Amino acid sequence: QIPKDRLIEYGESCLKNHNMDSAISAFEKAEDKAGLLKCGKASLAYGQIVYAIRAYKQAGEPIPKDKWIEYGEKSLKNGYLSRAIEAYEKAGEPIPKDKLIELGENYLKKGALNYAIEAYEKAGEPMPKDKLIECGEQCLINADKDDDGPEHYHALAIQAFEMAAKIA
Repeated sequence: QIPKDRLIEYGESCLKNHNMDSAISAFEKAEDKAGLLKCGKASLAYGQIVYAIRAYKQAGEPIPKDKWIEYGEKSLKNGYLSRAIEAYEKAGEPIPKDKLIELGENYLKKGALNYAIEAYEKAGEPMPKDKLIECGEQCLINADKDDDGPEHYHALAIQAFEMAAKIA
């Protein structure tokens, strides 16, 4: 049997070194709710949602709404729409429309048409014609740089140009 104070000390060391799995395990064995909550908060800050859910669950606490929103905002900032959607849904809040449009524009600039479509659909807004044309042009640039299979980018470029052509 490992003494509780040693488990907590080990958990703190693991937490400091971003080893969430071991930190959570140590705090679980020590039955240290405060340590588990620290792991949960740190996991959210690092974008490790699976560990955050585990830590909060073991602490017997729900993830606070504001923490879900923070995680959702961070996910949007880093271009992870599906993570943002999940976080805002867990918070019971809609994703701000302006943030979805901003993300959609960033996707278009990169030539990531399918992700842009999803972001604009979630925002309930049509994609601007000029942005679709820029996206098509970026897809062609991406195709020129891709030695493994430019066909994918060519197909996206065609799709973007066709979508733009349908807009008056």
